[in-house]
Amino acid sequence: MSLRSRLTLLYSSLVMGILLIFGAAVYLLVSVVLINNIDDQLETTVHEIVSVTRVNPIEGNSAEIHFPSLEITSNVYVQIWWRDGRVMTAPPSLMGFSDPIDPENLGISQPVYHETRFKGVHLRVLNAPIIIDGHPVGTLQAAANLEIVDTTREVLLYILIIAMIIASLLAAYGSWLAVGSALAPLDTITETAEQINRADDLARRIPYNGPKGDEIGSLIEAFNRTLERLETLFTSQQRFLADVSHELRTPLTVIKGNVDLMRRM
Repeated sequence: MSLRSRLTLLYSSLVMGILLIFGAAVYLLVSVVLINNIDDQLETTVHEIVSVTRVNPIEGNSAEIHFPSLEITSNVYVQIWWRDGRVMTAPPSLMGFSDPIDPENLGISQPVYHETRFKGVHLRVLNAPIIIDGHPVGTLQAAANLEIVDTTREVLLYILIIAMIIASLLAAYGSWLAVGSALAPLDTITETAEQINRADDLARRIPYNGPKGDEIGSLIEAFNRTLERLETLFTSQQRFLADVSHELRTPLTVIKGNVDLMRRM
């Protein structure tokens, strides 16, 4: 794999990781906000029911509890159960159901939030104990439908996934162009070195129009200084060989003449 491909993959993976963390944070934040709104609605409903509930003492140690109409909102389902599992009261819309909304938390002593499924419907339930004279006698269950929350989460998840894919592709394309532009001088260095090897032309230099203070500019500057020094050494070597040849030409001519004379004699 080329350096350009590796750097592009690295940058794309980094952007993908950042987007993944950001998307997860947005998803969790939206989920928390939606659930908190549901909890506030349930808490308000329970408080309204408890605030208008009346307890009338009757003969003995018994008491009669009068609850308000539980059809106070179309978004919240309410049931009130005795501790022995008998329904105390419920709105007309739930009178046909003999099962509690959240059977796991009928015996609680403190308010408890819980998510459950009732007749195939995803609900958020607030279970609150009903206390008379310091003793819990029943449980009030207020539930809100989480269908809108689930739909919002699903749509948000799809949007985040599509956005991350598009952003990653754009980041990969931009990184490929940026890295290619940044590494273009390296191709020039390679091409110039090949031309020098083929033509033995040490006078050639590598052109560079970018900033000289960066890594590639420093590399090209060092390479050009190396070429300049090699050219100087090569020129000095050629001059030395020319001087030696010139100095040896005269005594060699004399020796050649004497050898020819010796041959004639």
